[in-house]
This record gives sequence, C-alpha cells and structure tokens, in this order.
Amino acid sequence: MLAGQAPFSHNFSPFLDARPGVPPEQRFKALAGTSERGLFGFVSADGLRWRKLGETPLITKGAFDSQNVAFWSTSEQCYALYLRTWSGGGFAGFRTISRATSLDFLEWSAPEEMSFGDTRCTMRICIPCASARKLTLPQTLIRCHPLAHSSLERLLQLR
Repeated sequence: MLAGQAPFSHNFSPFLDARPGVPPEQRFKALAGTSERGLFGFVSADGLRWRKLGETPLITKGAFDSQNVAFWSTSEQCYALYLRTWSGGGFAGFRTISRATSLDFLEWSAPEEMSFGDTRCTMRICIPCASARKLTLPQTLIRCHPLAHSSLERLLQLR
C-alpha cells in the first residue's frame, strides 16, 4: 500500500469510512506519521491505492509511535481518534491515550488525555460497542490491567 513511503508505512492505520454520503474516492481513510512530522491523512477509493491529503499534518500533538485508531462514530456524528500521548507531554511521564474528534477528517480538536480511574492504559484498540452504540470500548484494558474488569463492568452498566 505505502511501500517506500517512510515514515508513513510504519503505523499506517486504514479504516472503512461509515459516514453517510462519503465521496466514493474517499471511501477508505487512514492516518499515519511520527512525532517529528505529525499525523497525515490519506484517502482511497479501493483500499489499495492511497492519496495523501496535503503536505501538512492534520494533528501535531502526540507520540504517534504506534497505531492511531480512527473511525466514524455514528453515535457522535464525528470522526474519533485514539492516539498515544505521554502524561507529562513530549516523552515525559508515562505513556497514555488521548482522544481527538473531527467533523470532516481535516480539522481535528486538540487531543485530550483520557482517564482510566485506578488503571494506566498504555495501549488502545477502541471500537464502537455493538450492543451499546453510545459506548466506545478500549479493548486493551481487558488484557492489560488487573483492575480493568471492574472498570469495564461499570462501563457496561451505563447502557
């Protein structure tokens, strides 16, 4: 897909855009980049041939040292992005997760650090919960942290 296009090929994270009315040539979207350059947007009609959305990054605050998970949030009617950040800014403190949103995939809110109560979540794979559409579940909490099970149970009670 992006062979020979470093630094974008190391954390390229595509998704099928579920937003109603998305132009066919932008059916697939992706984000990729590094902390030095920022996150850039990409679009594709077929998921194989990609076009970069300009020469400036869409987001510049974050570590971007692993996958940056974005998708169209049907319940919020916006794009949601879960990205790696550091609790002390830059690369200080501990690795954590922040969230940003966008109405058009081009202009993003500033990333906001998420709170996980008594746990420290350093990885994220967030997906919309099929049985409770207003929830987005950070699935790696289940695997990474001993206190996550009680946190997840509290989340599911909000349905």
